[in-house]
Amino acid sequence: MLTKEQATEQVNRLYRILQYRGQEATEFKEFYQGNQPLAFASKEWKNFNSSRYKGFTDNWCEVVVNAASERIAVQGFKLPSSTSSRQSKREKSLYDSWLMNEQDSWSSQGFLDAMIARRSFALVWGDPAGEPIITWRDARQAIVWYDAETNRRRKYGMVIWDDLDANKEFVTLYDADFVYKFSRARVFAGFTGLALPETVLSSLSFDGGWVMDEEASGVNHLGVVPLVEFPNRPVLGTGPLSEIQGVIPMQNAINLLWAYLFNAADYASMPARVIMGQAPPKIPIMDANGVKIGERDIDEEKLTQGRMLWLTGQNTTIG
Repeated sequence: MLTKEQATEQVNRLYRILQYRGQEATEFKEFYQGNQPLAFASKEWKNFNSSRYKGFTDNWCEVVVNAASERIAVQGFKLPSSTSSRQSKREKSLYDSWLMNEQDSWSSQGFLDAMIARRSFALVWGDPAGEPIITWRDARQAIVWYDAETNRRRKYGMVIWDDLDANKEFVTLYDADFVYKFSRARVFAGFTGLALPETVLSSLSFDGGWVMDEEASGVNHLGVVPLVEFPNRPVLGTGPLSEIQGVIPMQNAINLLWAYLFNAADYASMPARVIMGQAPPKIPIMDANGVKIGERDIDEEKLTQGRMLWLTGQNTTIG
């Protein structure tokens, strides 16, 4: 069992890791949902045209992830000790609990989220009657820390969530022996609901603002960390992969080419005009009484966007 100080230290350490993971997971989810920034365009082109195509994407990130996730479903359970091809009573009981927790739908969301954000998590606990409860968390809400020697045994598990009504952020830290409950004011959280940088936290409070709820904390009767990570295509020494990460550069290129195509069509539909023999018009400057006191030139960029070219020479010709 950890002391209060040791548990607080583990919470802050795991929280800092979640901050990094959460930023990446948010980016991947934005791409999956089609909220994609316009990349690869020159600064000058962006200044003129980026706002015009805001909100349009030819979203292949969603297609890539959905194509794989639609083929994944849990059909049942088989225990390692099973010797029969038929489902045993224990296996049936496990699958019944799975269905009672609506995991035929929730697990699909969990597997989908793992493909997007590298990993997702399932938490198994019990209700007051002792019946199993299975809930899922995304990569921004949970983390599992493994034994350094084997990288398999779950040493700690942590789940975070916000309660907007109470204006607080909550953390539950699990190890094999104990469950530690913490909370703090949401003022400590960043815009993603994750932790602020360590330097900021240390300047605010040595413990990150966490207050341990000793009454709600207690013994872990399961004897194991009840939070299980579902990594997507893990690679030795690297970790799980996102199905979206490799698609993002091509998605950015596709969006830019569509923007170029729309822009070319826009210019083709409104031919350029040339005005010869006079200077561009000027905008009058008025005083408070409406009397003209001067004039100023029209912004050249606005003239360019209007497909207008002014040639001031009296003998100007084209061709």
